[in-house]
Amino acid sequence: MPRPGLYGSIRWADGSPVKSVRLDFYPGGLTDPVTGTGYDGPAGHYFVGQTTAGGNYDVPTACNGFPCPAMIVFLSVPWPGALLGKCEMPLVPQSPPISNASEPEIFAIAPPARIDFVAVKGYCQDLETEYIANYTNTTSRGSYSVLPLSDGSAAPSWQQVEQFIDLHKLPVGDPCVVGSWVTRSTSITVTGSNGPIRLSGGAGVTVTIRSDGRSVWDYNVSQPYSGTNNGHLVELQYAGDQTTRVYASAPHGLAERLISYSVTYYWIIDGLSQSQQRTTFAPATRYTCTKSAFTETASGSSVSLVKT
Repeated sequence: MPRPGLYGSIRWADGSPVKSVRLDFYPGGLTDPVTGTGYDGPAGHYFVGQTTAGGNYDVPTACNGFPCPAMIVFLSVPWPGALLGKCEMPLVPQSPPISNASEPEIFAIAPPARIDFVAVKGYCQDLETEYIANYTNTTSRGSYSVLPLSDGSAAPSWQQVEQFIDLHKLPVGDPCVVGSWVTRSTSITVTGSNGPIRLSGGAGVTVTIRSDGRSVWDYNVSQPYSGTNNGHLVELQYAGDQTTRVYASAPHGLAERLISYSVTYYWIIDGLSQSQQRTTFAPATRYTCTKSAFTETASGSSVSLVKT
């Protein structure tokens, strides 16, 4: 018996397989994102598939066994800043033959059928009904241009989407953050009895981030922050450690969850130590990372680290 439904392969523009990604099928063309209305005939209104680790898909129930009158298919990728937390990237059908292999096209298909797709060589958006030209333009074409996502950030390219999916196979997300790091000297402002005090220092905190996302901050060998206030030498010393679970994702979003902490701090005024107090730190929400430098940002403050 012939194979039921729709099946085939999904490839990126560079020919590599699109692995383990959700597929959104619209058997009657694009759906209005505001009203949710669209074709709702015998082939149904909407159905979902998933690519395998080899970049193949198989949806036996596609179109309910009826001809899909105007099929269009999207990759659906989680993306910070996009509407509903995902961006959609249309797929270009490669079989049966189409007139323009660089543009996504609405086409009719009757299952059972094999349809191979290639992701457009352009940008993903957070609304399916953005002008199709926006997906394939890298610069403005006529009255069309690549539009930003819902939060105003730039729409990611297909290369960024491909990299994002590969990175997110790791529990930590971005493998760039994995490794051993140490803080550099920075400046902070604290509030004293006579107003704000500017302190500098804090170098030597060691940070270890594993591929499973476990992050350990060790303050025991860190240098104090120091400054002056009304002619007095003021120092702020941290000790102890803090363990968190982190997940780094493009574009530079960071989720951090506290697991445990034993961090304390104490003031040293003119060489005399004051009483210790326990503390913890606000979870980081942003990051930047290169092979040699890593920065975490939380509540408006940043910590800069270098690779060891």
